[in-house]
Amino acid sequence: MKNLLGVAKQQKITDEEIGVVLSIVMAVVAGGVRGRLREAMSTE
Repeated sequence: MKNLLGVAKQQKITDEEIGVVLSIVMAVVAGGVRGRLREAMSTE
């Protein structure tokens, strides 16, 4: 992760832009977890 952030800084990507992308990624992952949980709960 540190390596990727270092490359992002070299490419002149701002902290704000990195934060936006990280937020989107976390939302997508959370949606996947929620979907798997819902599926697991419905099979009982």
